[in-house]
Amino acid sequence: MGINAVRSNTVDGNDIVLKISSQNEVDLYLMYQRKVDANRNIPAYGNHVVITEQKEEMQSQSYMKKALQEGDEYVQHNWGGIKDNTLTIRVCSLDATSLPGSAHVIVYDSNHKTLCPPSILNEDVPDPN
Repeated sequence: MGINAVRSNTVDGNDIVLKISSQNEVDLYLMYQRKVDANRNIPAYGNHVVITEQKEEMQSQSYMKKALQEGDEYVQHNWGGIKDNTLTIRVCSLDATSLPGSAHVIVYDSNHKTLCPPSILNEDVPDPN
């Protein structure tokens, strides 16, 4: 669901902005930047999941980290200051054809790997053996 759903009052209990935080890390924020209505003229990264970082709560300045499309991943190594612990953000699917639209995103660290549901990716679940 994009941020525009707030303006059009079509928020249905889904997250609009997701905050990812851990000790010893700068907070990350994810949002689906849907390119419709109030956002129809955004100059870049329309219909992408956008990852930004903000060093302090309520700070006015945030910084763009990455813009993801369906199937893309963002990886941050040594997440939480833990050696060999990797944070992964994966966009399983994007729906830019319906209103308000949606993004199915999973977030996990290397100690808790999660796969996108096969029904979303149209692929078989890999055999763990």
